[in-house]
Amino acid sequence: MRARLLTREFADLYGMRTAPWITSSAPIAESSKWAASRKPADIASSAICAACRDDKAWFDIIEAPCGDSYCIDCLSDLFNSAMKDESLYPPRCCGQNIPFQQISALLEPTLAKEFDAKRAELDTKDRTYCYEPSCSTFITADGILEEVAACPSCARTTCTICKEAAHAGDCPNDTEKQRVVELAQVEGWQRCYSCRRFVELEMGCNHITKQLPL
Repeated sequence: MRARLLTREFADLYGMRTAPWITSSAPIAESSKWAASRKPADIASSAICAACRDDKAWFDIIEAPCGDSYCIDCLSDLFNSAMKDESLYPPRCCGQNIPFQQISALLEPTLAKEFDAKRAELDTKDRTYCYEPSCSTFITADGILEEVAACPSCARTTCTICKEAAHAGDCPNDTEKQRVVELAQVEGWQRCYSCRRFVELEMGCNHITKQLPL
């Protein structure tokens, strides 16, 4: 039976204690230049995984940036958990992030692909999901034009401001734009019917022309 994942963050959260984490280095986590410079006696034949506490062979251990060691199974559990529980993202140990790019080759290809896609979502602060409850697909920046997001799964469009179905005109939830609209009414500004930008007449007639891009 695989041991339950227990990182220092989990231990602190539930008031549990873990044994001291080892500090010996493992060659998997080193650059080829550094590994080549080491003497055979310097390479530990095994190390204790900080999560499951099992004694693992050196080829099944990777050293985190903080110096603690993880076996590949527990490292995979850590990245799997980070996709399901956002409080665990990004994967980290002792408060230091574990760079995905540096360990992606050690994960199962399916897990690495899923995590790479998921981190695009988790790294986005103001996210937009398809408004349709039965879909709720995350919409990347590639599918967003101005304030309208097109769902890559069902092709429905969602307003990036109110997160509801896309609608014509300004979104009532866009408070900043509403303040500009109110100011425009006071100042007598007009809007271009095409690009919806505000224009102010300083001189000349009221006729407005729009220069097309070359």
